[in-house]
Amino acid sequence: MTVQERKTLEEVLQRKLEDDVTVRQMKTILNALQDSFAEMDTMAQAADDGRSDDLLQAFIQAKRVTGLSEKTLAKYARTLKRILADEKVSPAHVTVEHLRHWLAKELGRGLSEKTVSGDRDTLCSFFGWLHREGLIPRNPCANLEPIKVPKVIRRPFDSVEIELMKEACGSNARNKAIICFMLASGVRISELIQLNRDDIDFQNKECIVFGKGAKERTVYLDDVAISMLQRYLDTRKDTKPALFPGRGSDRMTDNGVRAMMKRLEAASGVENIHPHRFRRTMATAMSKKGMPVDEIAILLGHEDVRTTMKYICKDKNTVKRHYQALAA
Repeated sequence: MTVQERKTLEEVLQRKLEDDVTVRQMKTILNALQDSFAEMDTMAQAADDGRSDDLLQAFIQAKRVTGLSEKTLAKYARTLKRILADEKVSPAHVTVEHLRHWLAKELGRGLSEKTVSGDRDTLCSFFGWLHREGLIPRNPCANLEPIKVPKVIRRPFDSVEIELMKEACGSNARNKAIICFMLASGVRISELIQLNRDDIDFQNKECIVFGKGAKERTVYLDDVAISMLQRYLDTRKDTKPALFPGRGSDRMTDNGVRAMMKRLEAASGVENIHPHRFRRTMATAMSKKGMPVDEIAILLGHEDVRTTMKYICKDKNTVKRHYQALAA
């Protein structure tokens, strides 16, 4: 029952009883009615909370079946639990106003437009799924406006930056092998840390990695990467199967690789050293050499070439050179 419906009920009750009860009795009746409404709200909220958890778990399970990574599923769960708790509402009662209010608060507390846009995508996925499954009568995201994200040119490493990174590795054969391996293969950080030393086919200069959704693909290595890997493995005295074990652990972690890159950033003077920039560098280099974008998408493990296009930085000189070659 809505607030307006409750108010109407109180007004009708007052009109019906005003000739039969005293003012004091009427006040007692209205107070009892309001207490009943409050008790009903508490019971409804408890039921909604239980159902909210059920709906959230059903959504996560459905997405898990499609092959989404546990990391992505955990992010979905965190975002959805936060909005429902912040707005104090169940999925069945969420309106577009709730969503706009929450997203505006997220921007207001300093989160970037890209981050909040990602949260909006999560909301659209969740409520769209609930509506398609017939679990809610309407999709509150149907009229939820997209968030405008400033377009920032994310540049690949240039040749000078690559040499500075290699020099900054010094005598650390492992770090230099990681840098050269990522530049050559364009693998994700999650794919890198899963590799074992036996996965590398040195003769054919390739290896198989398992990407998002446990999808298998082959990546290729250049002579520099192969040489650095061989030098690095020659320094290994352990019998650990991991291609890149961590300090005191059998395998490097995501955070371990990122921490290494932060130290490399400070040592080399190269700014913004992070895993995806290596992927962008490889994709851009292959594009400059004439590789078709659909083949670059295969190397990167992308299903949609539009995603791949975001990784390729097209400079003016390259575009002009291709134009002149084709127009001649």
